[in-house]
Amino acid sequence: MQVVQLKYAKSRQDIQCSLRTFNRDSKQSRDLARELLRKTSYWVYDPGTKSFGPSKFVGFANMNFADYDAARQGYGIGDEFDGKRTREAIEKFLGVYTKSSQLSAELIRWGQALLGDGIFNGIDESKWKFVSL
Repeated sequence: MQVVQLKYAKSRQDIQCSLRTFNRDSKQSRDLARELLRKTSYWVYDPGTKSFGPSKFVGFANMNFADYDAARQGYGIGDEFDGKRTREAIEKFLGVYTKSSQLSAELIRWGQALLGDGIFNGIDESKWKFVSL
């Protein structure tokens, strides 16, 4: 596996770019996308496209599924591969994550459209927090 350079998002545009990449490429990386949807607690919402991205993915500039997979296997250098750090990077530009029953319902609809009915079966929705672009 190739080593990848990790850089935290430094702007709203960095976050938006990685969020769009997540949504565009999730069907080609279905297993990893499914795992991220089921494990993520902190979500970034793009009201313009009505789509979401997992904080740990979209908190890095120019993130894609190949680089994310390499980083989670220990092949990342540069900024730390850490969900708390990506949340902090995102909050600098988008504000604090909060709970939202409206966005929870929207997340379920989005996830089912993206990866199929039942994608969130057995997941505790009360752990979800959101921030919007």
